[in-house]
Amino acid sequence: MKFKKLSLLMGVGLMTYLSTLGQTNLVQTQAALTKPTSYDYSFEYQSSTSRFEYTTESGQSRSSFTRTVDGAYFNYTQTNRSLWVHPDYDGIENNQYLSVDTTFNRSNTTWNDYVAFSGAPTRYEPTSTNVGSTNSVGTATNKVYLKFENQTNKDYLLYIDISSTASGSFAFRSIYDLVSQYDALPQTGALISLPLYAFSTFEFFRLSTSSAVYFDAWYLKDLGVSAAYDQGIEDGYDEAYQDGLNNNPNILLSGFQAMVGILINMALMVLNLTVFDVSLLSIFSIMALFVGVIWILKLVRG
Repeated sequence: MKFKKLSLLMGVGLMTYLSTLGQTNLVQTQAALTKPTSYDYSFEYQSSTSRFEYTTESGQSRSSFTRTVDGAYFNYTQTNRSLWVHPDYDGIENNQYLSVDTTFNRSNTTWNDYVAFSGAPTRYEPTSTNVGSTNSVGTATNKVYLKFENQTNKDYLLYIDISSTASGSFAFRSIYDLVSQYDALPQTGALISLPLYAFSTFEFFRLSTSSAVYFDAWYLKDLGVSAAYDQGIEDGYDEAYQDGLNNNPNILLSGFQAMVGILINMALMVLNLTVFDVSLLSIFSIMALFVGVIWILKLVRG
């Protein structure tokens, strides 16, 4: 059973990886800064609450960043923000999840501090229309950093709005860091769209710079179950089933066959024994022939 699941998962991983080869050129830079008309998850400024919030199928929820000192400034981080969890799929006994890590280093846009729950430490949330740093905070790496962990069987399309950043080089890494590619933004702002494949990790970040860097929003569009995942499941089951037939025969049938073989070998061994150079098999054969002749004669005589 464990071998079957391992084969299944290996098939899924291989098909997913192969489907992504040569796909890093899917990055698109769009001139229009209007947010997508259709998406399933987002992290964006909400005018109704005057702060950045996450939106999902179940509604809006507040962000919750921790703060650390960085010289005269602060770094803000939120890790493992769960966007979606699926407890089980087709009998695979591991959790599927979609989460995001977010970091704003030396951010000097406005932040609100609050206590999320009674007795919990102070948390922070961005309250300006964009989040980031001016050019007065000095040189820093990852003034904006996003990491999406897509451990689900679905593909997503990720939109990132950095339209408030005038220019500069952002970078991204994807597919378990097997592929790295850098993308220079145009002089004006941009809405970038990138693929987030099933069972992959994606990072988006700002290279080291002293320039002003801002983040405006991200949006995720659910594209449905990955075709590579479905193919991997099918291939994994086929391979595991065949391996099971080859390596795991029926125990009862094997035991019965072994017992019959032992009995036959024992009988042949006894019959091959000899008495005065005459084998028992020959003696039994003569006796059987003699009994057969007598039985035939009785049938003839009635």
